[in-house]
Amino acid sequence: GDPPDTVLNVDRAVGELAGVETRLTKLFAGGHRVAAGLEYRNDLRQDQRNFDVDPRVSYLDDKRDGDLWSPFAQADIVLPYHFSLSLAVRHDRYTTFGGTTNPRVALVYRPWERTAIKAIYGTAFRAPSAFELYYDDGAVTAKANPQLDPETVEHFQLVLEQGLTRNIKTSLSGFSYHVDDLISQTIDPADGLQVFENLDEVDTLGLEWSLEAKFDNGARGRVSYSFQDADDATSNQHLSNSPAHLAKLNAIYPLWRDLVFGGLELQYVSAVDTLSASTAEGYFLTNFTLFTQQLLEDLEVSASLYNLFDEHYAVAGGFEHVQETIPQDGRIFRFKVTYRF
Repeated sequence: GDPPDTVLNVDRAVGELAGVETRLTKLFAGGHRVAAGLEYRNDLRQDQRNFDVDPRVSYLDDKRDGDLWSPFAQADIVLPYHFSLSLAVRHDRYTTFGGTTNPRVALVYRPWERTAIKAIYGTAFRAPSAFELYYDDGAVTAKANPQLDPETVEHFQLVLEQGLTRNIKTSLSGFSYHVDDLISQTIDPADGLQVFENLDEVDTLGLEWSLEAKFDNGARGRVSYSFQDADDATSNQHLSNSPAHLAKLNAIYPLWRDLVFGGLELQYVSAVDTLSASTAEGYFLTNFTLFTQQLLEDLEVSASLYNLFDEHYAVAGGFEHVQETIPQDGRIFRFKVTYRF
């Protein structure tokens, strides 16, 4: 028989925002410093649409706006015996879910000029996006949940930074994160629709190492590796789409004086579990960029090749995808011109 009719369905989103930040800083005798400020952001437009093209059928035409007020303060205190203490707090008040207050404390010990040992504790959050809060395609596949709460994070980090020479330094850190009210997309068994909910708690333990070099001729580079084990705090199951191993190398070298540079980036991402407990294989990407810096006043030009060797790879899909894994783009060329005035 004839194949079934197909209809092109389109999602569109438009966002506009404006903001301002003011900060006052006071330096006291002995090197102590206190800063306080206020940030304001206005989301002028957060519009989402979903519609069929032909025949024209509209399922979603949602228009939102809102604002954010964020007062903050920080004190940096110099202590005896090569110690220093940093205390910070920030309060964010959204029109969507209300307010959240998050502190940060860092104790730093510098026994020698090139050595620093840091203990850092703090909390943070991620506000739900307009998509997570309000997306609804007319109850065809998905529905909105405007009652979402923000994700909250409590983290602790222990860091050792060591300068090896005047130009080279290395760091090693161990970290733990506890995420509460993680926003996850799920299926509501009552109606079979996809919806975002505050479902999960996540515990993450990890290590990160980096080596960084900066030279007087403008050349610089950084290599890093991190390992993390992210598990559902309730079931102790490893999270899907959460790679255990990440590695990256970035290098920039001046090709002509201090005006034209070449940049090389290597990335490795290990395999991840998909939603059905199969595997999306790991991949290795190479990106290369030629760019100018002050070749002409206020003008910057760059040309980039992403996925230089045309690696074929895929990432894990979500509930909204038919595919278990989503194939990614091959080699991409980008040319960019920026003029500031």
